[in-house]
Amino acid sequence: MLLDKLWERAKLLLTMLVFLFLLAIVIIVVAFGNWLVLGNMPSGLGVLLLLAIAIAVRFVGNKLIPIAMPTGRLRIIGVGLLGGLVGSLLFQVGPWVVGVNLVGAILGAALFILLVGLFPFVKILLGRG
Repeated sequence: MLLDKLWERAKLLLTMLVFLFLLAIVIIVVAFGNWLVLGNMPSGLGVLLLLAIAIAVRFVGNKLIPIAMPTGRLRIIGVGLLGGLVGSLLFQVGPWVVGVNLVGAILGAALFILLVGLFPFVKILLGRG
């Protein structure tokens, strides 16, 4: 009985994560289209700023929720960089510095790193980890 309830919750969680993954893909496509049409491309310094934001989000995440942080420094920084770029293009709030929306970049980097950090828990919950 308990195993059946856990299995149902695991299926629901997996369905939600698949939905979030597909939503993230749609958001990336929309952001890339926005980037191409409007030309909101960050400069070279903007990419360095995104990299700094990704490293800062990784550091803060390790201090606040170390168990949910994915392993691999370069992977986390890469995911944070991509999340910062997408977040900067999607969330058009807050100040802009060298072609990067600071608030959007921080939100995007944090969300992408959190989503990547949740995948091992889903695998364990489904008994595949």
